[in-house]
Amino acid sequence: MRNKVVNYLLISVMFAFLVLGSTLLLTGCGPKNYDLSGISFNDATVNYDGTAKFIRLEGTLPEGLEVNYKYYTNETYETEATSTVDAGTYYVKANFTAAKGYNTPESLTAKLVINKIDFVNVNFVVTATNEDYETNAEAKLNSDGSFYFEANNKLYEKITVTNNKGFNQSVKFYKDEQHTIEAPAALQNFGQKVYAVVTLTNKNFNDATFDLEIRVERKTIELKSYEDLLIMYDHIHGKNPLDQTARLNIRYLLANDIDCADEQGNPRLWKSIAGLYSETIFFCSEFDGNDHTISNLKYNINSVDKDVAGSENGLFISFFGNASDCYIHNVTFSNISIEVKAGDFERVDHETWGAQNPLYAAVVVGRLESAMVDSNKPSTFIHDITVKNCDIRVDAFKMYVGAIIAKDQVTDSVTSTRDNLHVENCNIYAISTEYMDSMWVGGISGVTDQSTGYLYTNCSVKNLKIGFDYESYEAATTKAEKNKYISLVNEAIVGGFVGTIGTQVKFVNCTLDNYLIATTRKTGYYGSLSRKVEFENCSHTQSNPNWNEIKGVYNYTDKVDESELNWNDATYVKPEPKPAITQVSTNKEEYLVGEKIVVNVTAAKEDIDENNLHYLWVGLYRKGDFDANNGAGYLAYVYLYDNPNYTASPDGSDWWTKYRSLKNRTTFFLVGETTVDWGVTNATPETMAEAIPDQLDAGEYELVLINDGVGSYYAADRVEFSIVEE
Repeated sequence: MRNKVVNYLLISVMFAFLVLGSTLLLTGCGPKNYDLSGISFNDATVNYDGTAKFIRLEGTLPEGLEVNYKYYTNETYETEATSTVDAGTYYVKANFTAAKGYNTPESLTAKLVINKIDFVNVNFVVTATNEDYETNAEAKLNSDGSFYFEANNKLYEKITVTNNKGFNQSVKFYKDEQHTIEAPAALQNFGQKVYAVVTLTNKNFNDATFDLEIRVERKTIELKSYEDLLIMYDHIHGKNPLDQTARLNIRYLLANDIDCADEQGNPRLWKSIAGLYSETIFFCSEFDGNDHTISNLKYNINSVDKDVAGSENGLFISFFGNASDCYIHNVTFSNISIEVKAGDFERVDHETWGAQNPLYAAVVVGRLESAMVDSNKPSTFIHDITVKNCDIRVDAFKMYVGAIIAKDQVTDSVTSTRDNLHVENCNIYAISTEYMDSMWVGGISGVTDQSTGYLYTNCSVKNLKIGFDYESYEAATTKAEKNKYISLVNEAIVGGFVGTIGTQVKFVNCTLDNYLIATTRKTGYYGSLSRKVEFENCSHTQSNPNWNEIKGVYNYTDKVDESELNWNDATYVKPEPKPAITQVSTNKEEYLVGEKIVVNVTAAKEDIDENNLHYLWVGLYRKGDFDANNGAGYLAYVYLYDNPNYTASPDGSDWWTKYRSLKNRTTFFLVGETTVDWGVTNATPETMAEAIPDQLDAGEYELVLINDGVGSYYAADRVEFSIVEE
């Protein structure tokens, strides 16, 4: 029994050994596989940065398994890439090398994309060959990113553009900023421009286009002394004067304050730059005061050569006499005196309008215009100017006088900046004893007149005495002596800012403080006007305790009589204005279609010169047409005042009788108010001009009281009204 049990155990052990042995032999008979479940090979997208880019397996490789990578330029993995620096798409294979006894895993693939990037920190260099073909000039870079060559009266041609990166580029030049008209790559004079369109291409960068503005700017001449200031005079009047184009190319720059006093401390005489009127000789450069001051100069009749041909067109006694298409800015004039005495120069009469050679007197500019160089590009800029401590005393006949500008007649307000003009502590005494002439005197400008709207911004006048020579008048003891200091001209117009305004003007952020003025009609800002004036955020005051002893003269008449000179014993008080000769109104602002319109006209009879050849008339316009058409485009008009010496044709055929004064009056104006009825539905010659339509349609209208003959259109006053349907 015991032997059977032993045999059974022995057989069982032998069977187990045989089974286990066979299993071990089966397992070790072939190569093994790697477990790659923790490994991944992913696509990647990166940006070009100039360095080689790679992608790698993610995860930990089993021990003994090695990998190497190959990069191809095509998806078929045929062409191997030599580098992975440049932008593009690369196809990558991860190839394995297995350890002994292991199977080699299949290669893994992924895609590497290197994106192009935008151009950054690209700078351009602009050069040109001068006309003499000897010198290459490099344009300078402005703070706004534009390039400029300095004017040198030579042609810059063969302009080239290069970039600091050495990128491939193409360049085209255009005349206009919109890049519609191609231009030659050449420039010469101030103000000329070309626009370069530069296209950059590179295999690693996105294509890009850059717009470059290349222009010619003025050549800078620094002025450091009184003698340097005379360079400007010599460039126009010297032995070798520069032509107009050359002068346009110059920028005069004050390098420091210039005290012009001589060794004894006396002001030096200034010779007016372009002191006589000329259509070819005028100041047209840039004068940049660089925030410096010019002081201690005197102007008088010797400031101009009054005997040369052309003087009959007027004398300009000012720093810049006749100026146009210029740029004057950032300068202060201090301690400047102007004195012109009666008889200093002879009067030249015109057969129709009196004196032909007026005097233009101002500290800065005598006559300021634009579009003398190019009528299509008017440009005259004057801003950031201060005139202080000036004394202007002129006795002439016809004259324009102002502390900054004598006569300002710029073409286009868009290109005629008037900003930050300041007058401080100045006396302006302008007197004329020539009855037939006129004088216009203003704290800033004697006359402002142009074809479009005008804008004064951030300007001020303070501590100003203007008009007559008060102190000399008061000191005079006889009537004859006093008459020397009272203007006897037919029209003497004085204003704290402007003497006469002949165009639409707007004052913004302007102040007029502590002024004493001889006569003012509307406001201290201006003496008279023929166009609309607007004020925005402006103020003016007249009182100044330091001037309590100064007398104010106003309400003067052409025939001087001391009894009619209305004096005030204390501080000057602005008088109540006389009845205006130019005032029109309607009884309502809104009418129904067919309703009668009542027009009221107020006037003072003594202000009417019955022998005057000018006429006052009322024009009917659709709202806006008067301004849009410079006075033309009226629906109807009627004369209010005719020459009483005129005799109409007996048969009434003459056009004059059709529009003769209303209600059979030869002189329409009376003292007080006169009412004119315009019947809209029943027009008759007795009540209105026959040109009035039978009925006005619903809409917006305006009546304009016009001071001059038909075709002149100087607006004296206006009123708006509307017509509505029932």
